Amino acid sequence: LSVGWKEGRNPNPFFDMASYTLTHRDLADDDSNPFGKHLRYGMDEGRAVMPAASPSARTQLLFGYEVVDWVERIRPIFDADYYRDQGDVPGVDPVAHFAYLGWRMGRSPSHQFSLRTWHARNKSLARFLVNPCIVAQELEAGRFDDRTLRAKDLTKTIRGKQSLVALSKPEPAVNAETALLRAAFSEKYYLATYRDIAAANADPFEHYVLQGWREGRNPNDTFDTSYYARANPDVSRDGAHPLLHYLTIGRAAGRPPRAPGGPMRAVIEAAVAPELRAQGYIDTASDPRVTQEKILAALRASAAVAGLVVACSHDCYVRSIGGTQIFISDEEAAFRQNGFSYLHISPRHPTLHMRADGEDATFEARLVFNGEVLGVASLPALLAALRLVPAHTDTRQFIVHSILGFSVTALNAIRDSTGAARQYLWLHDYATLCLGYNLLRNNVSFCHAPPAISMACRVCVYGETRADHLAAMERLFDGGGFVVVAPSEIALRTWQAAARFPIAGSIVHPHMQLQPGGPRVVSRKPGPIRIGFLGQPVAAKGWSDYVSLVQRFADDRRVQFFHFVSQGRSPIDGVTAVDITVTRHDRDAAVSQLQAHAIDYVAVLSNWPETFSYVAHEVIAAGVALLCLSQSGNVRAVAERSGCGQIFENVDALGNFLAGDNARAFLKLVRQRPRFLLANTGTTATLLKLGKDRMAAE
Repeated sequence: LSVGWKEGRNPNPFFDMASYTLTHRDLADDDSNPFGKHLRYGMDEGRAVMPAASPSARTQLLFGYEVVDWVERIRPIFDADYYRDQGDVPGVDPVAHFAYLGWRMGRSPSHQFSLRTWHARNKSLARFLVNPCIVAQELEAGRFDDRTLRAKDLTKTIRGKQSLVALSKPEPAVNAETALLRAAFSEKYYLATYRDIAAANADPFEHYVLQGWREGRNPNDTFDTSYYARANPDVSRDGAHPLLHYLTIGRAAGRPPRAPGGPMRAVIEAAVAPELRAQGYIDTASDPRVTQEKILAALRASAAVAGLVVACSHDCYVRSIGGTQIFISDEEAAFRQNGFSYLHISPRHPTLHMRADGEDATFEARLVFNGEVLGVASLPALLAALRLVPAHTDTRQFIVHSILGFSVTALNAIRDSTGAARQYLWLHDYATLCLGYNLLRNNVSFCHAPPAISMACRVCVYGETRADHLAAMERLFDGGGFVVVAPSEIALRTWQAAARFPIAGSIVHPHMQLQPGGPRVVSRKPGPIRIGFLGQPVAAKGWSDYVSLVQRFADDRRVQFFHFVSQGRSPIDGVTAVDITVTRHDRDAAVSQLQAHAIDYVAVLSNWPETFSYVAHEVIAAGVALLCLSQSGNVRAVAERSGCGQIFENVDALGNFLAGDNARAFLKLVRQRPRFLLANTGTTATLLKLGKDRMAAE
């Protein structure tokens, strides 16, 4: 509201500031927020809006053609020392920083180019939000004349939410080349993979053909646009469309459509250091700021009799969806039933790495108190309030569900300010051993958490920072106050094999158990074996192996594949996508959907020791058989204990099982057994009730 709109930033994926102002010139006279004007007037008037535009799309609006190489175009006129004197450049190429952000901050690239002077002389061009150096180069080269702006038809009516490139480019002609591209294009894959395109209601094929390939987007799960252009310099040099080149020339010439190595190669190439890892969270909440006094007032007003519980995890459990979040919700309810107040702390900006201690000055926490969002607080305000709450230390509990997003200094300060007599750390993952919290080397193979100086760590993206991370964990465990709680035996054994931290004790406490007592599975009519995959298509959950199964049985009518996923979008053809979202208010969504679609098997193909796996328990409770790998930790344990699962060394062996007669024979055995029911066995609250924490310490 104050600054971002003036910098050309967009408020959401559906509204582009620059194109709105250019299209509706009658609204551009006053210096007010275009989005605000649209909400006040434009929406009622039916004015068209465009999806958020990329930098190259802005040059299309201004010049009539795209300029995509901003950084290299600017580099020859850039003075790095001069630029750094104007402010910090946070660990990126300073030319790239200036090209896309620095110029918006008012910084100039050199002594010879004053941004302030340029803006004063070219007010009509500034509103396009194209880097002034690029505009100046185009003007000097004679490729663009600012006087032609007056003649441009910038008030053209835009119908619907068509793609931005439709402003200046015609739709693809219906010809042989278009037909060839369309035959190779998977709309299902494109919309499931690129949610911004789906949200903008843009035509996916049109977007890919005209714009998406320039952004490195892929048309299907077998063609890698960026790799093909990079591996074939002649394609980039000639400006050819990579997919069209492959279909007409490259395929016949034996040029590979993606990097050798298959899906695992793609996973390895996508692996990045923890601090660069995409966080996967979009924080749209506008929570109020809370002061020390407001936090203290809320804590004092609580009617808690038993005491106060302070719990930390990586995100806001009342807004995010996932197994750990549901578990924390159960924990909060159980503690409150036992007379405790429950304060949950998560980072205001969640990340999938730990913050450096030097970042504590800017750390902000989102607070949830007794199930309601209290607001966002600074770390000093939170610590002061915790220290001032009157209570005895033996009535306080401190629980760590996730260390991600915090610094060790912040966690220790929260623990010390809480003054808890009991301290627990849950092994929902293995983040205390490595920031690759699944212990997958380069996100592919289980590494067993070797010493930080090992060769395995040297070749892994998580290895460079692992020694520092373990040193930080020593400071977290210093004093041995934590009781480590694992949701399964395998999780505790895996952690103990690598951890060398002092602790007060350890205990295995499952989130839930399978108990016999349900009705028998109803037999269904003979037909194809129906195999499902639950959850997001990520490598850590075995998605690549599942895709290989789908491809192997693509022409086999004896097998059908399903993908149960939020919003019902699956990125591959050959599967039936089913919308499913399990929340704390709808715990049985997975069980009921598996039964409704008469699923026979669910593939849970994690190749690392899962600490618990809600999915595996839901599968058995639904009366469905489980397919898993030998290194899947508690998934394998669930399959063995229930007798309702098959375990394989690799996906090839699993495929052979499905191709033979044993798959149907095993289903008959499963359907002859009584069903299992899911029974919640507790959270940290039940540890106190059962006295297990004292047993663990002893």
